[in-house]
Amino acid sequence: MTRSAETLFAEILEKRGVTEAKQAEYLSPSPKLTYDPLLLPDMAEGVDFVLTQIEKNRRICIYGDYDVDGVMGSVILKTFFDSLGADTGIYIPARVEEGYGLNYSALDQISGEGYGAVVTVDCGSVSVSEVSHAKSIGLEIMITDHHDLPDVIKPDCIVINPKISGSKYPFRELCGAAVAFKLCQALSNAVAAKEFVLGRPPRQATPATPPQEGNSALKGVLNSLLDLVAVATVADVMPLVDENRTMVKWGLRNINAGRRRSLVKLAHAAGLHLGEITARGIAFGISPRINSVGRLSAASKATELFLTDDDAKVDEIIEEMQRLNDERKSIQNACEEECLTLAEAYRGSPSFLLLKPSVYHEGISGIVAGRIKEKTGLPTAVLAPSEPIDGAPTLKGSARSVGNLNIIELFRRHEELFARLGGHKMAAGFTILRPNEDELRASLNEDLQNLIKETPNLLSTEVEADISAIPEEITLELAKLIEKMEPFGSGNPKPLVEIDCTAARITDVKTMGKENNHLRFNVSPLLGSANVPCVYFNNTELPKSPKSIVATPNVNAWNGRESVQLMVDTIIT
Repeated sequence: MTRSAETLFAEILEKRGVTEAKQAEYLSPSPKLTYDPLLLPDMAEGVDFVLTQIEKNRRICIYGDYDVDGVMGSVILKTFFDSLGADTGIYIPARVEEGYGLNYSALDQISGEGYGAVVTVDCGSVSVSEVSHAKSIGLEIMITDHHDLPDVIKPDCIVINPKISGSKYPFRELCGAAVAFKLCQALSNAVAAKEFVLGRPPRQATPATPPQEGNSALKGVLNSLLDLVAVATVADVMPLVDENRTMVKWGLRNINAGRRRSLVKLAHAAGLHLGEITARGIAFGISPRINSVGRLSAASKATELFLTDDDAKVDEIIEEMQRLNDERKSIQNACEEECLTLAEAYRGSPSFLLLKPSVYHEGISGIVAGRIKEKTGLPTAVLAPSEPIDGAPTLKGSARSVGNLNIIELFRRHEELFARLGGHKMAAGFTILRPNEDELRASLNEDLQNLIKETPNLLSTEVEADISAIPEEITLELAKLIEKMEPFGSGNPKPLVEIDCTAARITDVKTMGKENNHLRFNVSPLLGSANVPCVYFNNTELPKSPKSIVATPNVNAWNGRESVQLMVDTIIT
């Protein structure tokens, strides 16, 4: 018996753990799930810290990071602090020359420029000595961050981080920019309660925004920042569930409304169309262009893009982003090709790939590590020569995990081998002295082998379909219902439907694309007329005797007409 689209959709939601009680919030275009920012560790103290700096007319330096999360978070804090009348500036460390996080030289420079306080974004949770140095030169300092941190080490200052041990915040998986936004939310509430006067008129508020406490002017400022939170959350591959889902949905609404000129122009440069931008558009269109300046140039240009009102400057920066993104692709492809060759030496057994290619750039190590991880199914770190530490040669690495391996916990087993280390479960950045390379490689591989003995499927990324279906059940109505589950991404992947090939026919197999590197074919029942087009990217041949097709029903819009097609994830043999 053929099941209806509603029945299949209900089965998908059940498989995802979206109970009837949760469905209204999960599927709502206007979600309301959010938490009191004062539940975050040190948040009340953080609010008092910021308001005190403003009351005492101290210049506040917002110290960010060179990736999308750090850039967006820095713009969020500057925009909101400025609306309170604060005197602020942004400092983004240079990726190659300074590396991630706080450093003594930068703090000295900040102090020398007349700043009295520092508020970090997306960094600082493990900067114990740097915080002590800041205080020793007269700087007030506060940390906002989201990275994992050891239980026993905490900087001697206010640290707002949902991952601090003992945190009562209900949701740990906020990105750095989202933590910054929660600080702004708490400030809005506090300022409204104290009836503070805004230092300047806020930006125009976006329509139909989630309820926030605070006065209407501050609500307008807050709501105008949700697009930046969405970009950061998706770019940092945070799970699109719980409170993240709320912020990303509202942020996407703001993006598609086209209210931030710089983001509209950047989306256009990425080939995206207002009204149709999804989390995928952020991940593969907007995010790489913002990251390109931090990888190969100066991330301060990205902050300028989102702060300037000069259209000519916006166009100039986006043009440079386009050029740098093309350059990044070229370097990345050469480095990736060499890393795949180096990885061949590990073929045959699960290994930790600690790779040191001759073609490199510090700015693309992380993205290459991610690509190698995807192609090999193994945890990967890519090394590049970096600046000496006290005259000693160093290597800087970016690592990406796979399956359920917690990469930062693995690295912390050998903390003595690292000069610098930071990150979270799925990604980490580090610096080591060159003589430690071989010992680290051997230690990581030994640990990984032992962990796999304990948990054989530790690195598994096996695809599991949400439901099984027959071709007759793949309808446009089902595809439209699935769209309501957006935004898709980490933690909320697109639903997968498995079709049994023994009870279906595959016909009209053709290659497509400029380089004929994709496949198009039809799947239909053995008896009957239902015919569902399928697209299988980056594949040129169908395997012989396939057992089943695992794919996502998708709405195909063309020339004003809509139809259903299957976007194939994998074909099981």
